[in-house]
Amino acid sequence: NSVEWMNRGAVRLAIHRWLPETPRAVVFYIHGIQSHAGWLFETGAALATSNVAVYALDRRGSGKSGGPRGDVESLDVLFSDYVEAIVAVRNRHPHLPLTLVGQSLGGGILAGLVTSGHAPYDALVFCAPALGQMQVKLAESERERIRANETTLSEPVTLKDADYTADPKYLSFMSNVELMLRSITGRTRKTLLELEELYMKSGGGWRAAPVAFASPRVDPIIRLDAARTAFGALTGERGIMVDFPAQLHYLEFSPCRDRFWSWLIGFVRSGGYVNPS
Repeated sequence: NSVEWMNRGAVRLAIHRWLPETPRAVVFYIHGIQSHAGWLFETGAALATSNVAVYALDRRGSGKSGGPRGDVESLDVLFSDYVEAIVAVRNRHPHLPLTLVGQSLGGGILAGLVTSGHAPYDALVFCAPALGQMQVKLAESERERIRANETTLSEPVTLKDADYTADPKYLSFMSNVELMLRSITGRTRKTLLELEELYMKSGGGWRAAPVAFASPRVDPIIRLDAARTAFGALTGERGIMVDFPAQLHYLEFSPCRDRFWSWLIGFVRSGGYVNPS
């Protein structure tokens, strides 16, 4: 793979890409809260082998991108970073179907982008998405504390590596790479709450486009019941649901990864028109 750079004021953002010689479809992948685009080292290669071009932006403050670690100052900044990158990818491949894939927190960012109406796409995939999670996991008093916190003081991300994968190879990869995000700032957490409240209060109304919800059957990080309910409300119950026999959060690091890649390749190359089985 290779990395190109996008300048956003004084901050340089890294866009990772896996490009086949003759792409037939394009994926723009939005990573989760702790992960970064480097986690696609196998997924990007697998899709590119099947003539799917893959692009993934390291969120500012994450991965190889610049900016203070774990800090996204506002929802406007978050959206504008992604919209600029997605529009650039669309302009580079104007005649190919473009699927936006949001994994975990990336699913919430994707929901916000679609709700805002500024990001181009032909199809959408929500992968183990963190939809509506703060609403069901946090008491209103805790959400009020988050809303009032505009500091750049860091707070730990308390997720466990073992909830992502049980494979020693991937656990070693995660623990030995300094780019994995272990903390975020108070104002980032506020931004993420504002993100969730934006799409959850929107009532959906998204334009008609193929959309899928893909997940493990058991997820120790995501409340899948809440995520599926939010997905149904946002899409008007018209999305397809597909699960894989995995017990941990990150499908790409699970024994089901080949099945997931095969399904995803079929979905994106068909422009979203594929049998979920």
